[in-house]
Amino acid sequence: MARVVYDPAIKAAARDRYEAGVGFDVIHHETGVGADTLRYWARKESWRKPKPDDLAPGRGHRYPASTKAQAKDLYLAGLSARAVGERLGVPTPTIDYWQRSGQWDRGTVTSSREGLIKAIARLSSQRTLSPDDSHALDKLTKSLERLDKAAAAERRAQTPKKRAGPKNAAARAALLAQALAPEFGLYPYQRAFLEDAGRFRAVLKSRQIGFSYVLALDALLEASGGRDAVIVSASQDQADLLIGYAQRHAEKLGLELLALSRSELVLDHGAKVISRPANVRTVQGFSGSLYLDEFAWMPDARKMWEAAVPVIVAVKGRLTVCSTPYDQGSLFYQLVEDPEHRYPQFSRTRLTLSDAVAQGLPVDEAELRGLFDSDAYQRLFQNAWFDDAESYFTCDEVKACVGDCLNVTTGAALHGGYDVGRTTDASELILVEGGDAVAVRLRKTLKRAPFAEQKAVLESHLRAYRVKQLHIDATGMGANLAEDLQRSYPSVVRPVWFTQALKEELAVNLKKLFEERKIVIPNDPNLIAQIHGIKRIAKERGFSYDATRNREIGHADAFWALALACRDLGFSRRNIVTAIIL
Repeated sequence: MARVVYDPAIKAAARDRYEAGVGFDVIHHETGVGADTLRYWARKESWRKPKPDDLAPGRGHRYPASTKAQAKDLYLAGLSARAVGERLGVPTPTIDYWQRSGQWDRGTVTSSREGLIKAIARLSSQRTLSPDDSHALDKLTKSLERLDKAAAAERRAQTPKKRAGPKNAAARAALLAQALAPEFGLYPYQRAFLEDAGRFRAVLKSRQIGFSYVLALDALLEASGGRDAVIVSASQDQADLLIGYAQRHAEKLGLELLALSRSELVLDHGAKVISRPANVRTVQGFSGSLYLDEFAWMPDARKMWEAAVPVIVAVKGRLTVCSTPYDQGSLFYQLVEDPEHRYPQFSRTRLTLSDAVAQGLPVDEAELRGLFDSDAYQRLFQNAWFDDAESYFTCDEVKACVGDCLNVTTGAALHGGYDVGRTTDASELILVEGGDAVAVRLRKTLKRAPFAEQKAVLESHLRAYRVKQLHIDATGMGANLAEDLQRSYPSVVRPVWFTQALKEELAVNLKKLFEERKIVIPNDPNLIAQIHGIKRIAKERGFSYDATRNREIGHADAFWALALACRDLGFSRRNIVTAIIL
């Protein structure tokens, strides 16, 4: 009979399993090696059977207690034994053995809020997240949300009815005086907003001036007077941010909270601060004072207005509408500019970045100006309204494609685009997921980062996510970075050179995705401003597609990263210039 020669890797795997405490019959079914052969190998090579008091059952190696403790933390955080082993360099059977012998029980973690928060913190503290890490983090976060919802429902059933009246009005006045005091740390324009006692307020504001911070404080003061304050934001992230600010203000003012969840803060007398993303159905049932945050950027702003405002007015609540500017056809434009004098009841406030800096805001305007094209800078920071006629992409096209799509825990195959910058421009990475509609899953901005840092960041994302293709700008200074990455990831990284023909192809095909509503982008004013910054300009040999640019500003880096990411997703591809660096 011919002698069977086994792959050394099979023998090594069999030994690992045996020294992990697995029997020969099981190893036979796993490897296909006969039980007699396995026994022969074990006798000849002195495979060691694990002892009950071993720290680890692998190859006679005794792991330090710190490694075992770290493995337990990661396992209880939701990672599989395989993922824990890969993270710590410990064989999977060893992790399984530790779990069984130590009776690691995930139920003790997921059944308590404190345990979930600790587990989420442990995973979030990792420098990079593998797909397994991301999946576990997603499950833990959803478990925490379910726990918070159940607890909030129980607290609502026990919450006393609100007691509006002179007592709460006096309490509000006292808290307002405390917030207006110099030691509270507000800027003059923030204090002026709090002192505006108008029932109807419209605020046209710049980004990056701390207005969300004072808006949450105003809502908390409103609730302290005995009336619910409902904040409706353009995105879930912004809604979460505002409830977090409200909590910080409550602690700073010494207010006791009866309940706190991701979307609600309940004061001791029963009044609430409620923060939700823009959704007509969820807002209709609330009453109290209403705050419409970033109203110009809400996809269904008019429907939101028609559903929520009549209820607020009926209960004599206050209405505050604030936003950075967008298009002149929006309802927010009508409220702020009031060209037809239809809204005389509104008080109006205008705050540019320059106004805030003049009143003490520590922001370097020159540095910000260098990171945006001139049109985007004027819209984001100087309250300039967008003119539809200037852009290749219309407001209606873009607004129709805005939605909650960012999801870094997705396990689906992703497509990426990377626009390289170094001195004046920012570098932008965008990952998208294909399907019936292309969905933006991640956006990462690197401002004036060295190429070594850019390479490290890109490699970490390529390791953490299932990136099928990454199209990277190999033009000029991006050539070396593209070459290095393609050498490390030859089947994934695809360098391209930006030419007029390439830009036309990418811009036109991205335009088609927006026209046909086959793309979903996040409600990110910066990204939207860059999309609108693209202009089509007639040249002798066709059209050019780009944002306005001078020696100080960028060229819509995020737009081109998005266009590159979408390159293989539904495009009618023609003669696009590409490069394979050998």
